Amino acid sequence: MERFENYDFSKACKAANAFFVSTGVSCRVIDITGKSICLFHDTDVCDIISKKLKNHSGLCDCENLHRYGMYQSERFGGSYIYFCRQGLAYFASPIMSDGVLKGALIGGGVLIVDKDEFITVDLVEKNRLGEKDKAEFVKMLRSINAKVPDYVTALSNVLKSLAKDTEDNRDIISKNEKSGDIQQRVNEYIQRAKGDSSLVSYPMEKEQRLLSAIATGDKAMANMLLNELIGHVYFKAGDEISVIRARAMELVVLLSRAAVQGGADTEQVFGLNYRYLKEIDDLDSIEQLSYWLSEIMARFIDYVFNFSTVRHLDVIKKSTDFIKNNADKKLTLDMVAAHVFLSSSYFSKLFKDEMRSSFSEYLNKTRIEISKALLITTNNTMLEICEKAGFDNQSYFTKVFKKLTGMTPAKFRKHRGRGLPALNKN
Repeated sequence: MERFENYDFSKACKAANAFFVSTGVSCRVIDITGKSICLFHDTDVCDIISKKLKNHSGLCDCENLHRYGMYQSERFGGSYIYFCRQGLAYFASPIMSDGVLKGALIGGGVLIVDKDEFITVDLVEKNRLGEKDKAEFVKMLRSINAKVPDYVTALSNVLKSLAKDTEDNRDIISKNEKSGDIQQRVNEYIQRAKGDSSLVSYPMEKEQRLLSAIATGDKAMANMLLNELIGHVYFKAGDEISVIRARAMELVVLLSRAAVQGGADTEQVFGLNYRYLKEIDDLDSIEQLSYWLSEIMARFIDYVFNFSTVRHLDVIKKSTDFIKNNADKKLTLDMVAAHVFLSSSYFSKLFKDEMRSSFSEYLNKTRIEISKALLITTNNTMLEICEKAGFDNQSYFTKVFKKLTGMTPAKFRKHRGRGLPALNKN
């Protein structure tokens, strides 16, 4: 989507600075493309880590990451918490003008897990680093303190309030410019159609080419074809706005189907569809409908190409944190899928593809890690440890423990986990 150069972000930058000064947490303003307009921070943890990991897979795609957070915050009512590749938490709130998304306030990154666990698991193990690198990370991140999730939620709510204070109804120039450009191209098609009888019937071949352009991320071609389809609809319907709305709804379904075929997340696309189709009754001119359809298509193409990686990282980070925090309870795949707003079937496949482990395997591994700590640090009975680790059957607990560690829980406790064969991590 195009950057709206005419929007004045000065009020938003003042809000970001106020947030940073009052909380000590980094805050930035981004535009609709994800580029930073201003940034206020003391220590940019993500930047420190990324420089250290410049030759590893842990580098963040920051612009797309924050665009993703911006779009999600718009979708979920003004606030969204998400995670970067490193495992730091960020939170976004949209900057709106005349109901149009202009950018976002982005807070973070904030560490919300134990610092030692973060360094060992999220940085060292994930990137296959050595002890020297680990020691350097410990030194580099000495001043960084982990925050509890409730703290981040509270910060997110504060940022949401600040973002709402930046809203105004003055900046309509760029929207009108873009809408006028779209309308000019639609009118050009209508004029051609009046003098070319071959353009009277519905151009099915253009519809198929539009599907292909969206699926391959060709924005320029997709825009041209969409404008021609809009022109045809308007040419055939005349001034019947109800007919135009009906055909516009059909085009939304067409656009969403193309996005899904291109690899976009079905739940994301159809969630947006539901919101978009509720808006259509408020559009009462061909200019508004044309602009609206163009924005929808651009958003869908983003979800096909720009957000697939960050979306998956965000879902996996949220699901694994949820599992760790609730492993001692009765936990099902359906519950975790609901927590990350995905269907159970899609979440199950995504989790297995990303983690190379099924949900049940990962849950058992997490519960065994809990039980290992309890075996070494407490005098609890085996039954008590079994229950506290989330197992409802002691014999099953023993079976899983032995499968994953190569020994029984009693033997592990006796030797306190030392001087024994390497544990089975597969």
